[in-house]
Amino acid sequence: MCTCYCRGKVEPRVCKILLDYLCIKDVDNALRFLDVVKDKAFTTTFHVHVLRTLTRDGRALDAYKLIIGGELNLPTMNVVDYSKVVDSLCKGGHIDKALDLCSFAKRKGIALSIITYNSVINGLCRQGCFIEAFRLFNSLEKIDVFPSEITYATLIDSLSKEGYLLDARKLFDSMVLKGLNPNTRVYNSLIDIYCKQGQIEEALKLLLEMEVRQLKPDRFTVCCLINGYCRKGDLEGALELFFEFKRQGVLPDFLGFMYLIRGLCAKGRMEEAELY
Repeated sequence: MCTCYCRGKVEPRVCKILLDYLCIKDVDNALRFLDVVKDKAFTTTFHVHVLRTLTRDGRALDAYKLIIGGELNLPTMNVVDYSKVVDSLCKGGHIDKALDLCSFAKRKGIALSIITYNSVINGLCRQGCFIEAFRLFNSLEKIDVFPSEITYATLIDSLSKEGYLLDARKLFDSMVLKGLNPNTRVYNSLIDIYCKQGQIEEALKLLLEMEVRQLKPDRFTVCCLINGYCRKGDLEGALELFFEFKRQGVLPDFLGFMYLIRGLCAKGRMEEAELY
């Protein structure tokens, strides 16, 4: 492999240019190149933009491999640089490597932020690793990292989707007690699970709370509530809610309309169903 000789000597500037090119083109060749030049009188580092490019292009594993394999040749990296790679790894389902990179960053003296941990918690939840997600969540304040609205929203949404109503509600109440403000997404998560479990009254209480907090229900909110009424067999309640939100300019999403149509058909009201 070329070692960037210029008049019999290794040229650092050319080495750096070649290294950046190899990092983008083929990480394995870049690491082999670093191994070739490691005994020279200078240290060759790749530019941090290489990692950003790899991450942006969906090549989080290559970015991870470059960081771990090129440890002695790393550019100056801050918490944002590490966080972007961690987030990309989590979204790609590579949670083990994301956790490994977090440990690597901490060994380098990087204080990871709640943004980084939110990515990891989300990645763990997406893979159904709730015990590990909550273990990480419960450890945050011990290292002076405080959960944010996004942290709570992620966990509440994941618990709700899995049907863990009591756990989701407990976490919601804890969020409010800590002075954090749940948004429409958080309320939707709870409204959805209440409706699916036949507790439409509790869902409506949350709807009233949203109004107090001046949060606007969206298409999904309306869909969940229509589903709740239909599950209870209260088609008139579903229709009343539909028309009320229609007057406010908020229509349900596709599933919401399907719930209404199915309910009308079940009651033999075919002509009305055709109107939707």
